[in-house]
Amino acid sequence: MAIFSLALLGQAERPHKCRSGSARLATSSAGIVLQLGKAKSTVDDLASTLQSVSDIQTVQDGIAGAQGAVGVIAKALLSGQTAPADARDQVAGNLTSATTTLSTITSTDADATDTLAKARQQLNSAVSFGQGVVANCK
Repeated sequence: MAIFSLALLGQAERPHKCRSGSARLATSSAGIVLQLGKAKSTVDDLASTLQSVSDIQTVQDGIAGAQGAVGVIAKALLSGQTAPADARDQVAGNLTSATTTLSTITSTDADATDTLAKARQQLNSAVSFGQGVVANCK
């Protein structure tokens, strides 16, 4: 489900005139920033619990990349510019990498399993908010 959702987020061929001003756009934009921040914190906690899992770094890199691209979009919107399509693609690509990799990580530790589920939910929520940004960029 998340990968299908990410494909919708990254529809670069569809031209969007994404500018600030829409309340829905503002809500979606704030939501993706908030959820990426929460996911980063959760995955950072997970990294200390699952120190031997090298895929955690891939998830962290994906989240950081998505945050950076969201920053580019936010800067454009705040300056009254059209958000660059390549930044939207970067958000989608990084979220795909993070969610795909996170889905492969398992643990027999109950606390780690709960934290994994929380991180997955937070990333899926970030994807949903990202879709809201795209839907409200018209």
